[in-house]
Formats: sequence, C-alpha cells, structure tokens
Amino acid sequence: MKSIRHAMPVRMCAAALIAVSLFAPATLHALEITFMVGSVSLTRGGKTSAPAVRTRLASGDTLTTGKGSLADLALADGSQIKVMENSSIRFSGDIKDRPDSVSVIAGIVESKFKKLAKGSQSRIITPTTVCSVRGTEFRVAVSDSGDSRIDMQEGAVELRNPYGKTAIRNRQQSSVRMNDKPAAAREGAGLEQWKEQRDRALDENPREQGGRIKTYLGTMNDRSAKTSDRISGLGSDLRDNAPRTKRALKKSGTELDRLDEEVKDDLYLSEATNESLGRMSERFSKGQGDIRELFTRLKEESDRVCEQKRKNYESIQAVKAAYRKAYDEIMGTMNTEREKIRRQFDEQRETKPE
Repeated sequence: MKSIRHAMPVRMCAAALIAVSLFAPATLHALEITFMVGSVSLTRGGKTSAPAVRTRLASGDTLTTGKGSLADLALADGSQIKVMENSSIRFSGDIKDRPDSVSVIAGIVESKFKKLAKGSQSRIITPTTVCSVRGTEFRVAVSDSGDSRIDMQEGAVELRNPYGKTAIRNRQQSSVRMNDKPAAAREGAGLEQWKEQRDRALDENPREQGGRIKTYLGTMNDRSAKTSDRISGLGSDLRDNAPRTKRALKKSGTELDRLDEEVKDDLYLSEATNESLGRMSERFSKGQGDIRELFTRLKEESDRVCEQKRKNYESIQAVKAAYRKAYDEIMGTMNTEREKIRRQFDEQRETKPE
C-alpha cells in the first residue's frame, strides 16, 4: 500500500460527518495519537485541553484540529486514521476505553487499515453510507449538506444504506447523496473540489436538499418501525419457544447476529445524519424564515428517528442477553444429559460380567 501523505491538500473540506466503527480483537481497538501539528485539542468530560502525542482516545472524547493543523491516529496493528485540518472527531462506545464508533464532525479523513483477521471488519459511517472495510486505503468526505463521497486508493469496500449496496475497488469512487443508492464510478473531480461544489449547491438551493433529507428521514423512520417489530418477534420466539437443540440454537444466534448488525448500521447512520442536520440547522438559523423553519423541523424529526434507533439498539441488547441465558441453560442441560449418559455407560461397563 502507498503510505498516507502528510502534505496538506490544496483545498481542505470545511465540514463533514462520518463515523468509523472498529470491530477487531480488543488489542486493536485502542486509538492513540501518534503525530500532531498545529492546533489540536481534546475534550474529555466537558473539559478541553491540549493532548500529547501517545494520548489514548477513549469513549466520549472529542478531538479537534484547527486551521493548518492535523493529527495522526493509530491502532495497535499499525492501521492509521489521519484527521485533516478544520476537523472534529468524536469517539463513543459501550466499553470503557475501547471506542467502537468514531464520528468525524468536520474535515476530510484519510484512512489506511491493515488486513484484518477473518470475521473482523472496520466500519466507516457517513450520514448516507455504511462502509465495510478489511484492509484498505481510502479517503472520505461529507459535504455540509450531508452527502458523502468515498475515494478508494487501494483495496475494496462494501457500501450499503437503506436503499441498497455496492462495492468499490482500486481507484474507484462513490458519491452518495441523501436518499440515493450507493453506486461505483471511475475517478472524477478531486475530493476537495467535490466538497466545495456540494457546499455551494446547499447554499444556492437549500430547499432541494431539505426535500431529499425529508424523504431520507421518512425511510429511516419506516425502517425503524419494521426493525422494532423484528426485534420483538425474535425476543418472543426466544422467550416462548426457546430452541431445544444445538442446531436450532445456532440458527437463532445467526439470525440475532444479522439483526444486531443491521441495528448498529441504522443507529450509526441516524446519529451521523442528526449531527449533520444540527450543523445545517445552525447554518440557516439566521436566514430566510421558511428555510430556517424547514431545517428546524428536519432536525426535530431527525431527533425522533435517532431516539427510536437508540431504543432498537437497547432492545436488541436485551434480546442478546436473553439468548445468552437460553444458550447457557440449554447447553448446560445438554452437558448434564451427556454426563448422565456417560456415567450410566461407565456403570454398566463396570457391572458387566467378565
């Protein structure tokens, strides 16, 4: 792979929002600052300070770079995330000191991931796209309007959202607007130029983007309701009709894992969209009354969608706990029965005449 360059692009993006979810062995989750230049700040527990090289980034941290600044982050396996100037990245996760989601709220991010072990993956989440990667080098930008673009340098990545999925490979790119299906394309205009064009389009015609966002939120809301029903159904099956064989147990576990991944995708997408809409709402807060009202309403709707996604996430965690309990009980019963049969066999063999 080509190394990620430290040289600044001629034009830098001003606002982006993406999220990176890193699902790998525990030792690879720790993100650490390995290089900084210029103004870099770290907000932790509501307090902002200047971090040092080798600072480990934990859940709840926000890292911000100023104009003419950058920060390099690394995982224990040598994978890298470069945060360009005028960028803000927030880390979150359920496990203390092991962030599983990285939300980049401003700028361009360049990433290079080492090839992961089978069954592991890294996720890049933008407001419009989930990017599933395993050993790739790429750049990602999100415009002020929430539209996303992914440029592959080396490797391959699967892109998916509620409208469909595709894959892009070496020297391909994908620009994904709100409520559009991801699609692969050949290399085109530079990432910075694309970002500037999309930002300008938002200022020139905010109603058009508002309409796209409204449709997108409607799709996400409908998807939330269907997912909630699926979670309830799976929970009922585990509670009322617990699988009684190892094979049935494995089938239920596979279905639960698949649904869990979908719930995470939706949660990360909705959170990214919500952050992006917050920036848009602020952008137009002092503009025309109808535009200000439009984006205020969209942000309120996005808040509701986000809340439902979080509830679905909490629900799937409860179902997973129920599954683990059922698994332990069933496997424990199976082991007890096997041990009982083994003892009976041994007793019969001991009492059998010579």
